[in-house]
Amino acid sequence: MEITIKNTNTIVLILNLVTLILVGYQAYLNRKSLKEMRLSMQLNMKERYLVNLPKADFIIFIRIKLKRWKNDLIQIEKLMKKSRKKIHPDLITVTLEKKINTPKGLIHKFYYEKSPQWLSNIYIAGAQYYYDCMAPITYMCNKQNPNNIHKSLISRFNNSIKYMSELLLLIDDIIPEVYLESPAKLSDKDFYE
Repeated sequence: MEITIKNTNTIVLILNLVTLILVGYQAYLNRKSLKEMRLSMQLNMKERYLVNLPKADFIIFIRIKLKRWKNDLIQIEKLMKKSRKKIHPDLITVTLEKKINTPKGLIHKFYYEKSPQWLSNIYIAGAQYYYDCMAPITYMCNKQNPNNIHKSLISRFNNSIKYMSELLLLIDDIIPEVYLESPAKLSDKDFYE
């Protein structure tokens, strides 16, 4: 009887080990298939974006606009950090040059309407981040009150710069670099017969 119990225990142990190995292998295959599925979905999304790809001038225009807004925010943020105790004269000059009283005019309607939805959404989001920082800056940086540059405004600039970079990365991730960096010296019409 002892022999049959030992044999049974050994068989059960071997079966448990085989089951454990099979479950481990199944988990490995599931993980591998999830990675493949994620990659397939990313490629499928890129393919859809490329199929709906607008002319290069839409993408390039919006990308340049976002980069310009981001550079403006970086420039003003640096000047604000220098102006902790005394307003830096360049800060007043720059804020007066880039003064925005209303969001009207930040977006070119033609590019917004003619771009695919995903590109229009990126464009409007960039404009919102830019306006969120630029609208209060003229009120915060006046000559009468140099201590008016609050940490919250500087953190708002930091966040907007970070999000603007992410929007630019979205465009760069979706559109191949070869397409974005193509020479823009000639228009499309110059290549027609």
